[in-house]
Amino acid sequence: MKSRNEECLEYLQANAVASLPPPECFRDIRQIEIEDLRWFREAVQRRGQYAGVVFDIGGMALASYAVFGAFDRILIPTLRDTVSQKKQRVFEQMLRQEYEKTENLQYVQLEGQDVDQIADMYVR
Repeated sequence: MKSRNEECLEYLQANAVASLPPPECFRDIRQIEIEDLRWFREAVQRRGQYAGVVFDIGGMALASYAVFGAFDRILIPTLRDTVSQKKQRVFEQMLRQEYEKTENLQYVQLEGQDVDQIADMYVR
């Protein structure tokens, strides 16, 4: 993604790849910038084989919250317990301080559900 390699996209298309593993090193992840994410998403969508792109960043060590600007929606799985709700509030405060935009945030309450199944529901 960082190198913006068209051959990688050709491989994805030729092999109908459904997912790519994340980089193994957190330093590689921290080098990804908003422009890289936008390029990848737009390049994949231009090819017309995929309806959308889902970036599962999990616990990824982002260099900046600004990368969230590359996403139409940000789905955050949460639990209903008190600790999770406090973490959610702290995350929102940090996000507002660093990124300012929170309207594309959407929390998904999990109660023993499969996270991948929930992501599928929201992507469609």
